[in-house]
Amino acid sequence: MTHTDLRLRAEGLDFWVDVHVHRFDGGWLAVADLAGEPELGWADEAAGAVKMALAALGPVAQRRLFAVAQQQLADR
Repeated sequence: MTHTDLRLRAEGLDFWVDVHVHRFDGGWLAVADLAGEPELGWADEAAGAVKMALAALGPVAQRRLFAVAQQQLADR
């Protein structure tokens, strides 16, 4: 996988987040669309980059959406 698009929805949250994950320069870049604004995450692994990109949502939303992201990434 060098690029993937995720749509993250979680129970208890009334919104979803689109995240674009790219392999870039030896690491992973995740760009989360949060209310029309990009939030970036960078890490050695795709899941870590997604987690960082979701941090602005706060701990509860980040945890719920990250669990969904991990499952979607594992399925690819």
